[in-house]
Order: sequence, then structure tokens, then C-alpha cells
Amino acid sequence: MRLQRTDQRVLGYLGRALSLELSAVQLYSTQARLVATWGLDEPARRLRAEAHEEMQHVERIIARMLALGVAPNGSQLRPARLGPDLQSLLQADYVFEMELVQLYLDAASHGARIGSYDDRVFFQGLLEEEQAHARELTHWMQALGRPIDERLSRRPDRFRRLAAIQRRRAMSKNWRERPRPARLEGRYEFDSYEALREFLDRAAELSEREGFYPDMGFGRDYVNITIHADEGSQSLADKHRRFAQLLDELYAADFG
Repeated sequence: MRLQRTDQRVLGYLGRALSLELSAVQLYSTQARLVATWGLDEPARRLRAEAHEEMQHVERIIARMLALGVAPNGSQLRPARLGPDLQSLLQADYVFEMELVQLYLDAASHGARIGSYDDRVFFQGLLEEEQAHARELTHWMQALGRPIDERLSRRPDRFRRLAAIQRRRAMSKNWRERPRPARLEGRYEFDSYEALREFLDRAAELSEREGFYPDMGFGRDYVNITIHADEGSQSLADKHRRFAQLLDELYAADFG
């Protein structure tokens, strides 16, 4: 197999992600079988669906590793955590999901730091899906009338705050944050008008994909971009900084 030049930390994140996702498949599959023996058909169905979704993550990670010329190497499966009732199972699942959230948050941030747009987007997609899984588990436990452990209930906010801080740090010096009105102002420069036009075309594709449309003005070798706060809001949101970061990654990958 021909090996490509790939950041070693990215490969490390992929290997750990593969081990954890395979462990998640084993965890949810085992729990689904266990609750089925308790006569809980609907929870068993939901847990089997979770196992299926985690298996899709496994397949995506394997495909990514093969595309990089690396043999998949997930080798350490976690023992499936069981319990005496459904609530205790879900509590254990929540802890596991938050470990995956932290892994993908770190991996996506690393991809941004090294200017690897593809790695950043790959891990960000997995991050958002695992965050959705964690939210679903939270709602499920609340519906069962089981309060979430206080230490765990703070974790989603902690991860959101950490993600926001890392996004601010990851933004390049191309951007300035202005207070009145709240906005981000960015500028990119290019060696040629052809490069500028290509960047604008790809930025338009990014806007279409993200559903986010900043103001843009350009000359022969530069583009100025303004990202405004939402109408009626006096402050920028995390989504605004994230879009600025995505533009930074696009520029750094092929134009910087």
C-alpha cells in the first residue's frame, strides 16, 4: 500500500477514533440484547439504531484511513459497560459519548491549526453527530425521570465553551472583530485575479453548503468580507466565528 505524507497526529486521532467507534458498536449492540431480555422492545430498537449509526462512523473512518494510504489499526476495544436498569445503561452511554465528543473536538481543532481543510471538515462532521447523540441521550434520560449526574450535566456547556475558545484562537490575523455594530471584518490577498475568482467561486460553494452568506467586496487582488451578527443581536455567535474559520482554511489550503 502506498503511504502518503500525512500528519502523524491526524493518523493518531483516526486510530483512536476507530477503536472508540468499534467499542461503541459493541456497547450499544450488547445493551440492545440485554434490554431485549428484560422485555423492553422499544429501548432495544433504539439501542440497535445507535449501534448502526456508530458502525457508519466506523466505515467512514476506515474509508478515510484507506484514502490516506494507511491500514486501519483499531485494536483496543473497551469492555461493554452494563448495569441493573435502563437508566444506568444510558448514564454510561452518555459518559462514553462525551469522550467521543472530546476526541473529535481535539482532532478538528488540530486540523484547523495545521491548515488541513479536509481533516478539519471530516472530524467536525463526526463531532456534530456525536454531540447530537449526547443530546438524544440527555432527552431520553430526562423522559425517564432520571436526573443526570450534576458533574455530567455541566459537560455539554463545558465542551461548547471550549469549542468557542478554540475557534477564536484558530481564527487567523486576517480577521478583526468590531463591536458597533457587531461584526467580523476579514481580508484576503491573492497573487492573481484568476486566483481571486477561484476563491470567490469556492467561497460561494461554501456559503451554499453552510447556508451562510456574508457581504463580500473585491478588487483585482483582494477580497474584503464582513460577517454581521444576526439581526437584532448585539453580539456575534459561535456560528459566525466558525464560518470565518472555514474561510481561513479554504484560503490557507490553496491560496495562502
